[in-house]
Amino acid sequence: MPADPLPGRYPLATAGAPKAWLYGTHDPDYPLALIYHTTETGTWAGFGMGRTAPHHSYKPTTREWRWHQAPVDQRVGTMRSSLWTRTPANEKAHQLEIVAYSDRRIADQAAHRIWVGDFTEDHYRDLAGYAAWIAGETDVDLGHVMTVPPGGWTSGSASPWRLDQDEWLAFDGLGAHGGVTGQSHWDTGVLDLARIAEYAQELMSDRIWLTALQRQPPEYFVALNEQTGSPAGADPGYWGKSHNSDGNRIRANPDDREWDNAVEELATASLRAGAFHPGPADHDHPDKSDKDHGHKATSSTKTTIT
Repeated sequence: MPADPLPGRYPLATAGAPKAWLYGTHDPDYPLALIYHTTETGTWAGFGMGRTAPHHSYKPTTREWRWHQAPVDQRVGTMRSSLWTRTPANEKAHQLEIVAYSDRRIADQAAHRIWVGDFTEDHYRDLAGYAAWIAGETDVDLGHVMTVPPGGWTSGSASPWRLDQDEWLAFDGLGAHGGVTGQSHWDTGVLDLARIAEYAQELMSDRIWLTALQRQPPEYFVALNEQTGSPAGADPGYWGKSHNSDGNRIRANPDDREWDNAVEELATASLRAGAFHPGPADHDHPDKSDKDHGHKATSSTKTTIT
């Protein structure tokens, strides 16, 4: 993880209840993983009044996001085997709860419930956007993904699909609760993690433009608006400072497609005008592929855990 990870919330999320209990900063000796869960509920979960709340929640039926007011660098209680005992599983994971069911049988009992196997393209794109954001805020590597077993994860701490402790402590990618050592839950069922990672990496390929654009003063975008016709150049709301502690990141507009198009327009016009060269993105880690991550994958984009 970076020495000073950013504490902010996901730009599309609103601060919501319950507020997560915090259990201290992540252990810098272990790389951070991004772990997805399902609440097995049809509505927002209570998470024991915050004791087991994640960093964020996502409700696919309405495509809403909630931030449980947990900074990125803090441990939360979503995978604690004991509320008062520190565990490696809890200490090295950024955690997202999805308001959905891994259990299709229960999901099918009520119309307002949704099974992960019924997620649409929009849902996958939403989950990918979150993964891309986390990868930009931390050293989570979306080239490393837990392989979902045939038929989905299985319950029980003895499930053969879980990483062992050494593999888990070295894991730095995208995974699901069902693949984590020392846990008994089997979420996120059949959710296609590889698909999420693929979409997220597509989004991250555009971050070089964001890195370049965020270095420009406000008047730069106003001037470029004359060349592009994009409202982004004249609307301070598109380019205002984010809530993040460094105060130096472009804020995403809720209309993602319009904002993405504006970024592309502005970047293209800037390059044509010779106004700037994007250079390397700040989040790039060119030596990352040479690291020994400790799990059973080498150059593959998936982590084999069989």
